[in-house]
Amino acid sequence: MSVNIITTTEAGKVLRAIGVDGSLQILAHYTDIELSPGEALFFWQDGEQVPYFIRTVEQQDEQLFVVTLDELDNKEQVRSFVQHPFWMLSGKTGSKVEEEESLNGWIVYDHTGKEIGEVLFTADMGSYLLLTVMFHEKEVLIPLHEDMIHEMDQENQRLVMELPDGILDLED
Repeated sequence: MSVNIITTTEAGKVLRAIGVDGSLQILAHYTDIELSPGEALFFWQDGEQVPYFIRTVEQQDEQLFVVTLDELDNKEQVRSFVQHPFWMLSGKTGSKVEEEESLNGWIVYDHTGKEIGEVLFTADMGSYLLLTVMFHEKEVLIPLHEDMIHEMDQENQRLVMELPDGILDLED
């Protein structure tokens, strides 16, 4: 089976927190980078890359942006990100996507048999894979670890898994 594995690429650095609403000024490493609401920025936390989704973005110049991130709405919450790098999915920074194995096109179901959606692409996060799945017309990131898999049906491209509590609620 061939699978598209998408890796993350260091895309820039957080320069400073701005104001009291959790806004961050970031400097991108690439001039052709495009940031938009809903895009994920990844930060290392507890040894893993954790995605935070852009709520708002304002481009100040070619490589300088001010962003707010979902779930971070005050200066105290974002202080730990200042002067630290951020990553993006490699395809979003102009980096080439590695092709090894693909779950693209597979349908994800929860352990009760409820269809969640189609896998759009897979990101290798080091210790686990991160699936981007279309759920209710939105892209949802779902971590994939072997302990979460109930069934993988290659013939029907069907993946049944135990989803982390509340992961789909975060996207509403």
